[in-house]
Amino acid sequence: MKQILKMGLIALFAGALSASVGNAGTTKSSTFTEINEHYQAVWEALIDDNVKGVKKHAKAIERAAAGLSADFSAGRAGITADKQEVVKKALPEIVAAAKTLQTASGIDLSLI
Repeated sequence: MKQILKMGLIALFAGALSASVGNAGTTKSSTFTEINEHYQAVWEALIDDNVKGVKKHAKAIERAAAGLSADFSAGRAGITADKQEVVKKALPEIVAAAKTLQTASGIDLSLI
């Protein structure tokens, strides 16, 4: 059974999102807004010590981040142009973390 480290992967998402967007904020209907909505759902599930819905939301995060990576624009990302290089670099990490989360079948709290 694959286990996930509760805070490790979530920290990766949070770190990648924070580093990418920083204080620039996002527009109302941006890819990062979409990613953040799914990230919040994953976070809430893990806070409740379960993985219910994690796979579905992780897949949505992967799809959104991969799509943005393939057809990148600052406007689509919902960021200012000065943040676009940082965001482009973070997208592969977000995709990789989302793929890992999709394989989660439990939470191993002993690793914390």
